[in-house]
Amino acid sequence: MISSDVWFRRAKSNARATNLKQQKTLEGDYRTEHLFELKQSLEAFDHYQKQIVECNHQIAQHIRSLETKAEPSRSLKAARRVNQKRRNQMEFNVEKKRFESAAWI
Repeated sequence: MISSDVWFRRAKSNARATNLKQQKTLEGDYRTEHLFELKQSLEAFDHYQKQIVECNHQIAQHIRSLETKAEPSRSLKAARRVNQKRRNQMEFNVEKKRFESAAWI
């Protein structure tokens, strides 16, 4: 059986080795061509995110302009579970608007 002192020393040396390995991993090879490519990729990603937001606003505006033809006594069933907001999820309730609009039925 391993004594607690030996166990502690082994765990401590493993933790130190892991910490050194993590520090070495962070050093990296930051060549200018890699940084340039990373910068361009990030700018492209940001640009597409802005376009997605603009599209979502345009879709929301169009859906709000649709005429509601749903019967007031009828309502949309509640969701069985609440979904977490996803990264590119619409900012309005698409299901409710689709239910209310004759254009989507």
